[in-house]
Amino acid sequence: MFHYADSKDNSDDTADTGEGLLDNVDVDEVRVRSVKDARVVGVTFAATSFEVLNDNTFQILILDECSQCLEPMALLPMARFHCKKFIAV
Repeated sequence: MFHYADSKDNSDDTADTGEGLLDNVDVDEVRVRSVKDARVVGVTFAATSFEVLNDNTFQILILDECSQCLEPMALLPMARFHCKKFIAV
């Protein structure tokens, strides 16, 4: 039940509104687990440095629009994620 500013009832309705359900959840842990459980992960070059991707390895790297990047930029995700195969599109 939602209360409006003019409501006279001051009872605690957190169970009805869903507030507080995620109070004890570590959002970073959920993100890391989501990446580890995913079969496909898509990121930009800039995102390859995000902490959520730490300690991950990927067998295949698909580099889209590779003609728009410098060659050294393509090496960053390859080296960081220990890719075994590289597909340039």
